[in-house]
Amino acid sequence: MLQFITNSDSQINVVDQIKGAIAGGCRWIQVNMKDASDDDIKCVINEVKPLCQESESILILSDRVELVKELELDGVHLDKGAMLPTQAREILGAGPIIGVAANSFSDISQIRYFDIDYISVGPYKHPESSTADSPIVSTDDYASIMAQIHEQQIELPIVAFGDIETTDIQGLWATGINGIAVSNAIANANDISAQTAQFISLLDTPNKIG
Repeated sequence: MLQFITNSDSQINVVDQIKGAIAGGCRWIQVNMKDASDDDIKCVINEVKPLCQESESILILSDRVELVKELELDGVHLDKGAMLPTQAREILGAGPIIGVAANSFSDISQIRYFDIDYISVGPYKHPESSTADSPIVSTDDYASIMAQIHEQQIELPIVAFGDIETTDIQGLWATGINGIAVSNAIANANDISAQTAQFISLLDTPNKIG
């Protein structure tokens, strides 16, 4: 499964990023506009929500739980340090998706019993412009995490994130993860649709890489 996370720093606006990703076959869109006002986010959502509905694409928003409820989106992704999943579930009710970010199996152990739908684990790499201080999660780390998840019989899907490129897919997919979230490599591509389609193709047939 491919998740596309929008990038507000790209020279391509968020709406066009989403249009390109959907055209390329991605059916999971995460709008990530951390520094934007609620009104700016609403403008983007109002434009792309019909496109997501028409293409049967999931549309979630980073962190802004109240906006997710107001705009009747499919769900929310909570970064580390954001609202507790229990509070988000109280606000959103039983239906919407809640995803939570983690950096280690220890993090996963702390959130596994919450009413959540998936866990994003990373970062696999830090973008050059990033000031993030979370330790990177190597391919070996993902393999170890997945082994512990199976041992502990944790059934939540695990999605890798963190500046992932097409050349990373084979190694990551071999660890047993359930999905990959991509932002920069798609949002900054010359042809977003073609780049998205390439990611999807590689996820379907990872043995063809390289």
